[in-house]
Amino acid sequence: MKAVPFSETVWFDAQGRPFDVTLLVGDRFTKPIAKVVGRLRIEGSPVMVGDGSTLSIARDFAPRLDEFVEVAFGPNVNEVDVRLLTDEAQPQTNGFRLDMVGASPVERWGSFELAYGTDGGSGGVTTKYVLERNAGQPSNYEAMNDFDLDVQFADNDELSGLDSFVFANGFGDGSFPMSRGIDASGRLVALVIWTGVQPWRISVPDGTPPPDVSEREQEVADCLAGKRKLVNDLCW
Repeated sequence: MKAVPFSETVWFDAQGRPFDVTLLVGDRFTKPIAKVVGRLRIEGSPVMVGDGSTLSIARDFAPRLDEFVEVAFGPNVNEVDVRLLTDEAQPQTNGFRLDMVGASPVERWGSFELAYGTDGGSGGVTTKYVLERNAGQPSNYEAMNDFDLDVQFADNDELSGLDSFVFANGFGDGSFPMSRGIDASGRLVALVIWTGVQPWRISVPDGTPPPDVSEREQEVADCLAGKRKLVNDLCW
């Protein structure tokens, strides 16, 4: 990767294509890591993505289903691998990726959609079954006050295996997107919960990027070509 002389904040891949995120400094985001940190048992139940503080500190464990975004991998999908997306040069949580165990490769990624809004600096993933079964019951999570902790798993039902996790997103309040990974047959096989602080294609090299990423890359290219404006090193 290299920075263009006029701003030193736009980065290119080996083919000279600009990435979708600007304002990168020095050698940041050059050694991406996607490491498996756990396996989530879903037993055919839809995955539910929401504010992690609801799962980690709620004494009554009584979040409403409408507070979560439902993502259905399919009735015959029993497990998904959970990967932490980070970077060796700049350790931080850039996102989380859920991959159906034994799935075919991702061919394309869907448009960004809202994963969750957070007031507590954390996101959470569980299943619809867990939320329905444990409504009004004590949670197995302790308060997540240590935001150096990347991810914290829990088992919230009588079956063996982990069924929920909470993670620190590193940015406090805000909202975060996600993208669904689709294989060649049109089947959902992966999900990325994203922070948007690292270029997408560095952390997620497989499959056609979400349309939002391609559009942003084109905006940056237009900015470099003088077709858009630079304001405080941001392309508008």
